[in-house]
Amino acid sequence: MIFTVPNSLDDLVQRIGRTFPGVDWADVLLALAAGVLTYLALTGGVRLAVKRLQVLSQRTRTRIDDALLMLLSRTSHLLMALVALLVAVGMLPLDDRWHSRVSQLWFAVVALQLGLWGQQAVGLALRSHHERQAPGTPLPASGTLMGWGLRGMLWLVVLMAVLSNMGVNITAFVASLGIGGIAIALAVQNILGDLFASLSIAVDKPFEVGDSISVGAVSGTVERVGLKTTRIRSINGEQIVMSNTDRSEEHTSELQSH
Repeated sequence: MIFTVPNSLDDLVQRIGRTFPGVDWADVLLALAAGVLTYLALTGGVRLAVKRLQVLSQRTRTRIDDALLMLLSRTSHLLMALVALLVAVGMLPLDDRWHSRVSQLWFAVVALQLGLWGQQAVGLALRSHHERQAPGTPLPASGTLMGWGLRGMLWLVVLMAVLSNMGVNITAFVASLGIGGIAIALAVQNILGDLFASLSIAVDKPFEVGDSISVGAVSGTVERVGLKTTRIRSINGEQIVMSNTDRSEEHTSELQSH
């Protein structure tokens, strides 16, 4: 099959007419107008909402308006353009086969935008929790790890929802993920043990950086809690690097909090 470039707009319209029977000039122009108006309305509405929230966030001390502002900032212009395109295509007198595809694309666009908002919400929730626990300090590595895990689970749910809506049987996909996850977990079980131990420190907070603790035969001041190890400065000045798994298996006593 040989594809040629249309010599004029009339040729392009004729080709569109052969591909989509029943679509004429008036339908195309009406669809284009609806698409352009939809895009302008969406972008203008988001821009206006962002400006209003910026003014409101400066007047209030609550974090709700700040969170909404951050979420709206993650509204994708590309997805809004796709929404406008889908509105335009929906205005055309197409057969059921095309309308079915358009409905699947609608679901995918909405799911992707919800995923972007959810990803931003995860980051905001983690930073807000950390600010309440340790104001003015950067997010620890364990918090970053938790964020990666939550975002990964979020996008996995979005992906499976989109595939399921497109008619893909996700049962085998989920089963293969489970088998693959077990194999990976067995291969890196020591590393995962340290990571989960670090996560338990971040959530349960048995001690923090600067606390004086005693772990088994080791006593000193906590200097750093990483993803895999905890570093303790002993009384005689020696730095002791202890894996998080080993630390969790030993009895830990807090001598003095900072």
